[in-house]
Amino acid sequence: MKQQKCFLYAYAAGLVDGEGCIMIVKCKSCLSRPKPCNYFYSKLVVGMLDREGIDVLQGLFGGRINSYMWGEKMGYYWVIQANKALEPLKKLYPFLRVKKAQAEVAIALQTRVSNHFSRRTITPEELKVREHYFNKIKELRKSTPRAAVETKRDDFSLRREEAIVQLYEKPIIERVNEQV
Repeated sequence: MKQQKCFLYAYAAGLVDGEGCIMIVKCKSCLSRPKPCNYFYSKLVVGMLDREGIDVLQGLFGGRINSYMWGEKMGYYWVIQANKALEPLKKLYPFLRVKKAQAEVAIALQTRVSNHFSRRTITPEELKVREHYFNKIKELRKSTPRAAVETKRDDFSLRREEAIVQLYEKPIIERVNEQV
């Protein structure tokens, strides 16, 4: 049974790497509050035209499934966020390749944030740390490693397999907490 779960986590990580998005959401204000509330939380989204993979994610981790129209086709996306996103991020982390660094930052933030709807005021120092995580994940999302794998058709000096090996031999991310 444990081996079957391991295969499902690997499959789910492949879905996240290929079709997903790991982000940190920053909300500056709430409609019900007159002053800014500055809360941050992690969010994991996977969108596909085929619902089967989305159902696997919901079966493993919960979350919600929404539908949308993609041209004339029906598409689906799975969303899990805040404290509920922490478990999936931790379970998928060992299997992620492309989005491993993003997951590391999202886990670090969500571990610090016990409950993003808390009424407790955060210190300026804590706000600075959370802003750092927010900016770090934005930076990581802009620099996708897929560009390192792609080569021009007329440039065969570096084969695709060699590019992939070089890509994954590099360290994924320096420890985010050391930068703070």
